[in-house]
Amino acid sequence: MKLSEADRLIYGRLTGIDWPSKRETYFAPQVAKWQIAFIPWEFGYLAVVTDSARKKIASIEFLREGGEGLSLRVRQAAYFSGYLSHDGKILTPEAPDLDDECEVLKLARRELRLYLSGGHEIRIPYKFPEGTAFQKRVWEETLKIPYGSVKTYADIAEIIQPDKDKTGQMARAVGRALAANPLPIIIPCHRVIGSNQMLIGFGGGVDVKDYLLQLEMWHAIPTA
Repeated sequence: MKLSEADRLIYGRLTGIDWPSKRETYFAPQVAKWQIAFIPWEFGYLAVVTDSARKKIASIEFLREGGEGLSLRVRQAAYFSGYLSHDGKILTPEAPDLDDECEVLKLARRELRLYLSGGHEIRIPYKFPEGTAFQKRVWEETLKIPYGSVKTYADIAEIIQPDKDKTGQMARAVGRALAANPLPIIIPCHRVIGSNQMLIGFGGGVDVKDYLLQLEMWHAIPTA
């Protein structure tokens, strides 16, 4: 994508970073230490962000039509890399040069493609998110849910707080903690559903949650 001088100036004002000399499918401004890969899939792109050392995955976001719910960093990267238009439409940039993409993003591409083909549990080095003690406990319990299985918000609430009288309130708190999960798919919050078996509360959209659950249940991995 060729940027006008006005776009370059806007980018500089927003980020304080010079526009990189070569546009690629990953986004790595010259001053920033992280990289972002935009991986195409059924619902647009998975925006996969590394940590500052480029050794682990720090977050995954869903880039969909409209561009809603994105962090400022990913929104800027999507726009200036040619994946998102000014009016929120998903775009397909020209074939990129991936020579300088860091190893953890190359691994993330392979692992996510295998996962999305069915029957594969993701194995990617990731940075466990920062959060409150409660959020971390919820994320830790969510990581224990096997591929192809589900738990309810109440199930996780009862593990954390066995007092039955507080389960309802705690279940809502579990939902809020999962809504703050920056590593969907890796920390599989899509495997947590409502007590009435309803699919609720997923940042990528309920249709994405349904898609991921159907994928896993159709290709369930046998347990040893």
